[in-house]
Amino acid sequence: MDSTDILTAIAGYASLRELTLSFSFLEQTFGDCSDKFSKYLKNSGTLTTLSLEGDCDFRDACGKRVLRALRDNESILSLKVDEIFVDNEALDLIASVFAKNTVLRCFHIHPAYKCVIDEGGHCDRWLPSLTRNDTIEEMTLPFQIWWPPQ
Repeated sequence: MDSTDILTAIAGYASLRELTLSFSFLEQTFGDCSDKFSKYLKNSGTLTTLSLEGDCDFRDACGKRVLRALRDNESILSLKVDEIFVDNEALDLIASVFAKNTVLRCFHIHPAYKCVIDEGGHCDRWLPSLTRNDTIEEMTLPFQIWWPPQ
C-alpha cells in the first residue's frame, strides 16, 4: 500500500469527522489522487475538523487545490495549519475562503507564519474579507503575519 492508496481510502470514507494529515503526504500524492482528495474536501458533508501539519506550502498547485476546496466546503468547522507558506495567489485564495465559506468557525495557524510575497502586496491583503466574515469564532494568528516580508 502506498500513499496514493491511503489518500484514495480517506477520500472514500464517508463518515470521517476529523482528519490530520502531513502536508508533504498530500504533495507526494499530487495528481489524480490529489484531485480526488480536493473533491472530497470540497464535497464532504461529515468532515468537520481538518489539520494540516508540517511545512504547508500553499504556493504550489497542490496547496492551491486544497484552498479552493476549503473555499467551497460546507462542513469543515475548524482548520489548523502548521508553518504556512504563501504567495499572492494563495493569499487571494485565503481571502476567498474567508469571503465565501459560511461554516468555518475556527482558523488556527501554528506555530509560525512564513509569508512569501511576489512583487508588492502584503499578508494583510486578506484582512478585509476576514473582518467581514461573521462566522469565525476562534482564531490563532501569530503576530508576525502583519510584519513586512524580510
